[in-house]
Amino acid sequence: MASSKCIIFSPHPDDAEIGCPGFLNDATVILFTGTELRARETSDALERHRAQLIRWPRELLDGRIEFLPEDYGTIDELTAGAEMIFTPPVDDHHQDHRAVAWFGKSAIRRRPITLVEYETPSRLDTWSPNAYKPLSTREVYEHLDALAAHKTQSDKTYLHPDNVKSKLRTHGERIGHEFAAAFNIQRYTFN
Repeated sequence: MASSKCIIFSPHPDDAEIGCPGFLNDATVILFTGTELRARETSDALERHRAQLIRWPRELLDGRIEFLPEDYGTIDELTAGAEMIFTPPVDDHHQDHRAVAWFGKSAIRRRPITLVEYETPSRLDTWSPNAYKPLSTREVYEHLDALAAHKTQSDKTYLHPDNVKSKLRTHGERIGHEFAAAFNIQRYTFN
């Protein structure tokens, strides 16, 4: 069971870190795929935020995530006590992101849990944020530090610090802050 009220579903190593700046501190991240090396990078990144990492107990293949009926009982156990779950968007080019997003919708069924989609580099143009989290300069540099832990992904342009800061600055401008992260609230539950 997760030790946090905030749970982030991460289809791959680095998805939670890319999509949830400002929410990683003391969160629980459920990682669904990844080699040992990539999972270790995630563990290193999350350690900087005092976040708990839970690896999905059954092997799922990168690029071919499929959930079985018994997985729904597992996710109910892992998310017991959660107040907020973050997933990648349903409107996403990557099939694993879509599968995990739909799985997240199932995880909140008949439970008082807020569901929030985080932004991914592969989101569709139809995805639109309706919520923003202002980020301090310190939080931005913590975010960049967490992303830097993913050394195997250092060639990805969307992880380049200038590109990351530019995106956060654009979102921040929309709400009158220097930096912000963008989200889409799918369901809000007042607790």
